[in-house]
Amino acid sequence: MERILVYHTAAIGDSVLATPVSVNLKKAFPNAKITCVTHESLIPLLSLCQAFDEFIAAEQPDLRSRMQAVKPELTVDLSGSSKSFLQTLFLPGKTVRYRKREKALHAVDNYLDTISSVCQLTPVEERFPTLFISEAEKDRIRNMLAAREHRRLLALVPGVGALRPHRAWAEEQWSSLAKNILWEKDHALILIGGMDERTLCSRIAERAGEFCFNLAGKLNLAETAAALSTCDVTVSGDTGPAHISIAVGTPVVGLYGPTTIERSGPYGGKDLALSASDKCECSNRKSCKFGDNAPGKCMNEIRMKLVYGNLISLFPWNRV
Repeated sequence: MERILVYHTAAIGDSVLATPVSVNLKKAFPNAKITCVTHESLIPLLSLCQAFDEFIAAEQPDLRSRMQAVKPELTVDLSGSSKSFLQTLFLPGKTVRYRKREKALHAVDNYLDTISSVCQLTPVEERFPTLFISEAEKDRIRNMLAAREHRRLLALVPGVGALRPHRAWAEEQWSSLAKNILWEKDHALILIGGMDERTLCSRIAERAGEFCFNLAGKLNLAETAAALSTCDVTVSGDTGPAHISIAVGTPVVGLYGPTTIERSGPYGGKDLALSASDKCECSNRKSCKFGDNAPGKCMNEIRMKLVYGNLISLFPWNRV
């Protein structure tokens, strides 16, 4: 097989969770050119995955003709939508399509199941990392944080995006966690987020004090991946940077309420994740019926001491 097309017009998190599909395809068909159809904004991030050879931006008007020009022998439709079905319907070669399985599967395993009929899958422990950062880019990020001296670096991701505020952990919990971490004299923090989280992260950084660096809104997606790759651990809710962190090889303490660890948790890091899904009356819903402009009630069930305890389990901290 020489030409494979992967169609996946998803958000950041799901796009990263699907990268093991292309890695497995490249391992099975090392001579194949793998072309990925994705959002233009995600191309710099997904370019860090060495399995991709070429990208086509999904937003361009001549998308169908561009895909036809690839002449794929295999098309992998990971979107599984009516739109993706119509877009890929008349492409040559074999087509396999994503479908959500009835049994509870992690998103990664569900995506990989799509290609299980065309290639052998790698063991679970070999599926990540999938995004690789150059040493030069890591050094550039380290130079940005030169003031951290030789402290262990941890990342906090307080925001979850404007569309899913019910997945958030309360601001005061993040501030309390940050202050507790920085009581350790050999630790430093970076706050990761987009432009919408700048103000939130600024307030948390101000309360946390010295050695808490607010990078929200200052990094693009590829730089975010590089920053997370320099950290020892990330603390995050169910949002894109959590999955980017796993994809670059940094463990994640995940915080989950309406979404479940089983489907969306940090892959391979279930033991580190904390969940209040069993207390969530909106479990698996895309919005919270108790108000869309604040964290869901279930997220408030996750106590700061539990998160701090999971961090302590990773490192030989002096403070208990």
